[in-house]
Amino acid sequence: MTQYLPPNLLALFAPRDPLPFAPPLDKPSWLKKTPWLYSGVGSFLHVFEDPKDTPDPTFGETREEKIERKRREKQERVAQELEEKIGSWDPQTDPNAYGDAFKTLFIGRINYDTSESKLRREMEMYGPIKHISMVYNSKASKPRGYAFIEYEHERDMHAAYKHADGKKIDGRRIVVDVERGRTVKSWRPRRLGGGLGGTRCGGPDQNVKHSGRVDSERYEDREDRERGERDRDRRRERDRGERDR
Repeated sequence: MTQYLPPNLLALFAPRDPLPFAPPLDKPSWLKKTPWLYSGVGSFLHVFEDPKDTPDPTFGETREEKIERKRREKQERVAQELEEKIGSWDPQTDPNAYGDAFKTLFIGRINYDTSESKLRREMEMYGPIKHISMVYNSKASKPRGYAFIEYEHERDMHAAYKHADGKKIDGRRIVVDVERGRTVKSWRPRRLGGGLGGTRCGGPDQNVKHSGRVDSERYEDREDRERGERDRDRRRERDRGERDR
């Protein structure tokens, strides 16, 4: 039947020309079998170093050792900076501290929205005030939450020291204390590792017991105990209800 096909279709079934003969190529170097000349290391022993001259092995620090080293370096740096600040701190030559130190009262934990006029109205009930110095942040010009009040008479300062501790101003209880920087020898503020913490270290008639004076850890412990008691009561009620059913 193929003899009846046209020439253009017969050309599709025509055999190809045979491949031309080519002589074989030479083998590559990695396939050639060449004798490898191996020798021992005895001839190179004089190049090696003497074991006596070998230094001790050094080991790199682990991640835990690196963290501990950085923590220790930070502690040493902070301790050195604190020591330098303590050496240069002198409240007697502080330009911001003026007036009679024995008539000056420290007010802490002031509401940031409390103005000087509001603080004056609240504290003038103990006596006439000579000067109020509210402390502000030097960079942001925002109040830092404490101030110094100088009274006209020392007896008024003592009255405010005794009765104003724990007084609520703008919804926040204040903490009052005498100015210890210029009146108590070898006293240091909290930023230099000193301070009094949550109490004025006074007698029962001087220390007012309120939420501002009590440490937060005690409240957390009490809340944990109360939460545990509530959970225990719920379990008992649930078990009692299951037994009734």
